[in-house]
Amino acid sequence: MVQARLYSCAKAVATLYRSRVSGGAIALLVLAMLTAVIVALWVSRADVAFLDWIVDYWNRFSLWVQGWVS
Repeated sequence: MVQARLYSCAKAVATLYRSRVSGGAIALLVLAMLTAVIVALWVSRADVAFLDWIVDYWNRFSLWVQGWVS
């Protein structure tokens, strides 16, 4: 009796934590988020400053990786 209750309780907890979201839905959500960020940057005309920041960050990252490789 106790064993059956523990099993059903464990099954209920496992059901609560089971992922019900597909990978495609997550990918679509990420794509929508990126689209919203790009449109917001384009509308605010902050895209040049943002691109400069991205290029600077990428350059620092690539120099850091080159330091580890060489």
